[in-house]
Amino acid sequence: MGQTVLMERATIRAEGSVLRRARQFAREEGTTLSSVVTEALEQFLATRLPERPRKGFPYEGLGDSGLGDASERIDELFAEGMEEDRKSWRGDPS
Repeated sequence: MGQTVLMERATIRAEGSVLRRARQFAREEGTTLSSVVTEALEQFLATRLPERPRKGFPYEGLGDSGLGDASERIDELFAEGMEEDRKSWRGDPS
């Protein structure tokens, strides 16, 4: 299945000679001025503004216990936690 690309319209201001050269290039290549400008911007930005890694979900890892096998050991971990709670209630040293 193809990817949907949303295009936006923009107005740019450039020297007449630059636009004439871009239009001439587009005609010679059999493409549109929009395609030429888009490609030029992509190349410019690739050299000046390297892609940054995508940020993850803002709450990613929030509940991470550090125990990779917690889902497999849930009963054991729950029992350990309950025992620690009982000791703290009784004032027993850990």
